[in-house]
Amino acid sequence: MNTKKKKPIVGLVWLTQSTSKKLQRLLSSNFHLGCGYLQAFLQQGNIESKQYVLNSVTPEEFARTIIADGIKILGFSCDDTNYYAIRWAALSVKALNPHILIVVGGLTATYSDELVLRNCQAVDICFRGYSEINFLDVVTTHLSGQTWYDKPAITYRKNSEIVFNPGVKKYAVNNLDCFPSPYLSGFILGEAGIDVGISTSRGCVFHCTFCNPTAMVERSYAFHSNERVLSEIDFIDSALHRSGMNGKRIMLLNEDIFAFYPDRTKKLCNLISENQPRHILFGCETRIEHLTEDILQSMYSAGFRLLKFGLESGNPRVLNLIKKVRNLDGSKDGYAAEKDFLERIVIVVRIAKKIGFHVVAGAIFGLPGESLADAIETLDFIRKIDVDEYYHNFLQIFPGTEIFKTHKKWGYHFEVRKDFYPTIYHTYWPYPVELVPTLQEKLDHSFRKINLPNEDIFLPLIL
Repeated sequence: MNTKKKKPIVGLVWLTQSTSKKLQRLLSSNFHLGCGYLQAFLQQGNIESKQYVLNSVTPEEFARTIIADGIKILGFSCDDTNYYAIRWAALSVKALNPHILIVVGGLTATYSDELVLRNCQAVDICFRGYSEINFLDVVTTHLSGQTWYDKPAITYRKNSEIVFNPGVKKYAVNNLDCFPSPYLSGFILGEAGIDVGISTSRGCVFHCTFCNPTAMVERSYAFHSNERVLSEIDFIDSALHRSGMNGKRIMLLNEDIFAFYPDRTKKLCNLISENQPRHILFGCETRIEHLTEDILQSMYSAGFRLLKFGLESGNPRVLNLIKKVRNLDGSKDGYAAEKDFLERIVIVVRIAKKIGFHVVAGAIFGLPGESLADAIETLDFIRKIDVDEYYHNFLQIFPGTEIFKTHKKWGYHFEVRKDFYPTIYHTYWPYPVELVPTLQEKLDHSFRKINLPNEDIFLPLIL
């Protein structure tokens, strides 16, 4: 009986630059959850694949590895922060073998598809939206020697023309279990899960004007069954135990609104509590304004210790302009819903800290209609609620968002960077955001050791 493993014909990778010296162009990658999902789904179609884990290689070295492995289709997971690295790698691969089909997926492939295809002749297809089903269809069709030009939700180059095939971005199902587990299928090592994390859900139902992941799925939401989530947690925890790991570490859930549905949250957390992992504690990012003490207690009992939320602004008017709370004009009622949102944040943070959570808030400065004084008001609010740590970003305008369409109204302008480094787009704000001070005493130092009651844990690097 021949048990020799088939060679992979599809390569998948999430590339990043591994040096601050731009001219060196060294690339790295690690296990990536999205690539793992693609691998697991490809396996259902009997397609062998490989996810590349690299440490500081040149684009030319990466290309030689791909050629040596006999890869026929190479897929990159792409957003604006790693497009330039993908461009280097794709050009190097095509220079050695122009017949390899190179595809990209992710946010940049969804919303900057034409830019990518015009800028990088090495890229053949952009997959828009979540792509497991469509990717398998295109891969199977291509390997059979047939044309994939009629497949939905792809953008591609045909001769000198850019062709945009329409397609549905929403999830076809509400239960994500139709997508096999990257862990249980053997494509991501269990011990790597503590850093890679898991997803219990995908999507978001809110209308925030700056967010393109939400727009990518047209504000839809889907989730895995509790049984699937428990199986992945147990798989990762068992692998960590076999590796000889001592103590516990926080594993992040890779999703936007983990605790949005209270009944589901409580039921899942109660199930986790019944079989506590030996080495895993949990961190999540979620909306918190609806959380009750009962839900927070359930989460804490299940091992949740890190609670992250996006505050964005402490000014009710600005919150309304970015549609953080509702998709209605709040000026008609004096921003009552936004004021209630902020009051709920105060209450929930106080309860969470009392229970024992490490609470981290996120803010964005340079938001539509915001002034420097409004930004200072946000910092004052962060001091008031007394979170353990916070982080802030300056608004970057991305394709696919409402702000991208209305930016001139708010006084923004942006440009495509000539060399696409370190991101494709650069935003110029209506006020000097660099004047916004930093709360040094609460700055998010997620990489450092923190002490919680009766526990001594490390937060992961990837907050």
